[in-house]
Amino acid sequence: MDTSSNSEKEYRQQRKARVQRMKRTLIIVCAILLIVPTVACIFLAVKVGSLQKQIDYLYEAKFGNGSIEAGGEVVRMADSKSDYAIVEEGTKLLEGKISGENNTKPENTGRRKVYLTFDDGPSKYTEDILKILKDNNVKATFFVVGKTDDSLVPLYKKIVDSGNTLGLHSYSHQYSVIYNSLDAFKEDFYKIQNYVKDLTGYKSTLYRFPGGSSNQVSNTDMAEFIRFLNSEKVTYFDWNAANGDATTKQYTVSELVSNVINGLEKEGDTVVLMHDTNTKGTTVEALPILIKKLKAMDVDIVPIDSNTEPVQHIKAETVTN
Repeated sequence: MDTSSNSEKEYRQQRKARVQRMKRTLIIVCAILLIVPTVACIFLAVKVGSLQKQIDYLYEAKFGNGSIEAGGEVVRMADSKSDYAIVEEGTKLLEGKISGENNTKPENTGRRKVYLTFDDGPSKYTEDILKILKDNNVKATFFVVGKTDDSLVPLYKKIVDSGNTLGLHSYSHQYSVIYNSLDAFKEDFYKIQNYVKDLTGYKSTLYRFPGGSSNQVSNTDMAEFIRFLNSEKVTYFDWNAANGDATTKQYTVSELVSNVINGLEKEGDTVVLMHDTNTKGTTVEALPILIKKLKAMDVDIVPIDSNTEPVQHIKAETVTN
């Protein structure tokens, strides 16, 4: 009897031990099943955030350039203070005189100035933009790239003839080409400068680097390009406010306007970055509303000219020879 009782007791203990091991195993398995997906979700969330930033960087180069939409590479896109992109300006020298910029100098009111600038044109919307500017009696600055479409070629001269400033924003807008070397940059610069001169009669000496002077994708030290522009007596402009139309986010008309208003410098002048491409219809819709709001503020809306104090992410004077 004692032997049978002991055997039964031992069996129960072994069974209990097996049950406990099974419980522990199930708990561990359940914990793993819970922890692994959680960790995976966190990892994927981080990766998605990182990829979204890269998409924003790539978007402007791929889709923000009108008829040469596929021509660009990556630029650093940031907030509305340093958004996107890419701007060129041009004053035009004809026989030693400054031309091609708005020659009707606005009265010096002592108020802060707001410079509306449009990159990447001309486009199918350029004439709409020019009409809005004319209807509101204001001028702007267009940093243009090289377009050869028959419908777009006449617009370079139309920008100049309408009293707006025409600046340069590279010919190809292809970052891997433009920024590959100093020689490549020079070739592209002279190509757009000569192209604009052939079409308008003016030699533009205002420039905006694709992606800005602080872009993060140049294969060459930006100081080399800045030295070159300095030697050519070309002034480059970045921006200190933007409407946000260079990012992948599809801003509404109201948001585009608010981005600019909220990004205005509290003191000093503001250069606003916007885009003139075939994909920026909302920017055109927002323009008259933006102008109306700016006119209600204590600022003057004026085009960039040879006397404008440059807004530069990398100051030209900090680059020594």
